Amino acid sequence: MGFKKKIGILLVEDDETDAESLQRSLKKADFPVRITHCFTPSEAISKTESQPNIFDIIITDYSMPEMNGLEFCKKLISKKLPIPKVLLTGAGSEHLAVEALKVGVDDYLIKDINSVYLKLLPAVISDVIEKHENRIARIRAEESLKKANEELERKVQERTVDLIQAKEEAEQANR
Repeated sequence: MGFKKKIGILLVEDDETDAESLQRSLKKADFPVRITHCFTPSEAISKTESQPNIFDIIITDYSMPEMNGLEFCKKLISKKLPIPKVLLTGAGSEHLAVEALKVGVDDYLIKDINSVYLKLLPAVISDVIEKHENRIARIRAEESLKKANEELERKVQERTVDLIQAKEEAEQANR
């Protein structure tokens, strides 16, 4: 997917070396990025609360101080922040991946020793954002359809009342 605007990425990573590697990799992506880096989940929560509209995606490490990345994602989800989330972990397991996806994390990558995940991350970001945008478009279309249906129902009810009144008036005129 080709993005025209800069993708606002909130990177939550407590390890400076990993954060630098991630930022370098993201800046090489086929799309322009604007990266905001936070070392702690609380700092990231503060950023999302003060400027929620500047982030298109959140990429968070799993192992961090204060709370782990999954707990951080759960907190964001409970705050109803509609920003897609990708969880990174160096100690990945199938159980963690399933749990993350069940609570609403959009994708999950394991930080492998050979750093292949850094090459996969731009494609994952693109996919997650595209799915998120499609989901939002579908929700808006469903809301629009619901409103149109409600308006149609209202017009049918009004027209039915008008027809009943016209019929009654015609019957009275024929008496």
